[in-house]
Amino acid sequence: MSGITKKVSELSDMMGNRHIFVFEGIDKVGKSTILERVKKELQMKLYTCSTFHFPGKDLNCLGGDVYSIHHKTTYDRTPNPAAIQLMHIAAHIDMWTNYIISEAENGKLILLDRFWWSTYSYGKANGVDENILSKMIEIEKMFFCDEWIKKVFLIKKLHFGDIKLNDNYDSLAHQNQQNTLILYNDGSIDEISLKIVDYIEECVKNE
Repeated sequence: MSGITKKVSELSDMMGNRHIFVFEGIDKVGKSTILERVKKELQMKLYTCSTFHFPGKDLNCLGGDVYSIHHKTTYDRTPNPAAIQLMHIAAHIDMWTNYIISEAENGKLILLDRFWWSTYSYGKANGVDENILSKMIEIEKMFFCDEWIKKVFLIKKLHFGDIKLNDNYDSLAHQNQQNTLILYNDGSIDEISLKIVDYIEECVKNE
């Protein structure tokens, strides 16, 4: 067992019934707004929550630099899309090891805005070979365990966004049916947010 794998195994034992929930979906589908609404409702119910937005642009961390590089528009040549996704994975690893794990160990509910699903979906949509993406994601998975993720909330809108990009997310949801809840943000933000809050409360109470 490698040192990294052993560390993750030890962390899994320490974390026990910690609760990490992921909000996924394409850009501008409303997931970040919904996440913040869910956090507010949970805090009103006296749950302690921490939110993290991958790659980490809201913190003074590696992810902020990655976000800036990703959105820089003055390169002589367009960066290789695989290189862009590798930067995001590096930022994810930094977030897991320096922020998320310690907050989860302290018993907080963790709400994640994005996950490796976006690395896969956007990488594939931008032409990165699927086998290369899988190997890249394997590196990130050395720093956390899938068992820590209680649910992925895939936020969608009807007839919205790039078809291939939506198909990539749908493919992941199909592969992870037991751990995914698909929600359509075509009505009230309050309605969809409260539905997620109810689900999270049920999950917490049943463990």
